[in-house]
Amino acid sequence: MSKKNRYTVTTEFYIWADNDAEAIFKANEVALEQREKEDNQCLVRSVSSTPFASLLSNTIYSNN
Repeated sequence: MSKKNRYTVTTEFYIWADNDAEAIFKANEVALEQREKEDNQCLVRSVSSTPFASLLSNTIYSNN
C-alpha cells in the first residue's frame, strides 16, 4: 500500500442565499459534508457578501 501525501487546499465558491445567516449556514453545510465524506478537516474561514458584477465585497463572517 502506498503512502498518501497530505495537502492543504484553499477554495472559493459562490453561494446564492436569501440572507447572511443562510449563506453562512450553507457554507458550513458544504464544509460538514466534506468532513464527513473522507475525514477531511474542512472548515469555513470566512464568508463575504459579493454582489453580482461588483468589485466590492463585505466580510460577514470570519473564523480566523
